[in-house]
Amino acid sequence: MDKSFSVIMAIIVGICQGVQSPINAALGKVITPKVAAFNSVLVSTIIMFLIVLFSGTFKEYSNIKNISPLYWIGGVFGIAIVFLSIKVIPILGTTSAFSIFIAVQLIVGVLLNQFGLLGVAKIPMDPVRFMGVILLLVAVKMVVR
Repeated sequence: MDKSFSVIMAIIVGICQGVQSPINAALGKVITPKVAAFNSVLVSTIIMFLIVLFSGTFKEYSNIKNISPLYWIGGVFGIAIVFLSIKVIPILGTTSAFSIFIAVQLIVGVLLNQFGLLGVAKIPMDPVRFMGVILLLVAVKMVVR
């Protein structure tokens, strides 16, 4: 996948993330947040199962037993993202919640790159990145009131 296509895909991910949480939060007001989170994960699981099944790659799932248990925690983080966003968006509002989500994601990304953790490229913190993090925190403070 080339860089231009990757940027387009990243934009699509951003749009999906931007819309998914408020939709789930609205559902959580109609049914309970736990059931809304369950619904979101269930629909995701069914769709992903069908994609893997019909793409002919299901047999590769047998390799799951050869991975570090650390990589199983992704599902735990996924449900935390879905469930907690359902809980906080009605309280903080979408803009405040998203500004916190995004700021923390970027700070975690900087730290992962700094130390080359979880298989990501090691990209050292430099003064420009450090200033970006500071400005990000200032921006969050301006948005979250």
